[in-house]
Amino acid sequence: LEPGRSLFDLGGLLMDLQNLLGREVDVVTEKGLRKRIHDRVLKEAVAI
Repeated sequence: LEPGRSLFDLGGLLMDLQNLLGREVDVVTEKGLRKRIHDRVLKEAVAI
């Protein structure tokens, strides 16, 4: 989570993305990723 950002910001991003995409999404911080999937998720990540 960037300095100055809060969990409310993540919640707002989650809601905005779900409304925009019309489907459920997961929003997590890099530190919130499970170790077993961390590298794969970051490899497939797309900056928006």
